[in-house]
Amino acid sequence: MIDWWNVFTHALWIIGLAIALAVFGYSDWTTFRRGEGFLATLKHSVQEPVLLLGLAVTCLGAGLGVDVWWRRILWFLLAAGFVIIVAHTYLSRPKDPSS
Repeated sequence: MIDWWNVFTHALWIIGLAIALAVFGYSDWTTFRRGEGFLATLKHSVQEPVLLLGLAVTCLGAGLGVDVWWRRILWFLLAAGFVIIVAHTYLSRPKDPSS
């Protein structure tokens, strides 16, 4: 019998990690094209909200997949932290006066 909950939780963290790695890979490619180094790649990657959302989905999937309650709380707190950082970054952006 297939444990669908287990499949769902593993798929969730794998999808989140794939999103985060795709953002990091794209950032690495763009900084390479500009002739910048690895530190520039890290700087540009961390500023991308999609990377943080991918990490939040990864933490959510990992949190749903563990059995110990305190580990689940830690994973959910980490996911909430990533979401809060994204929300703060999005809300603190200057508004475009032309729109």
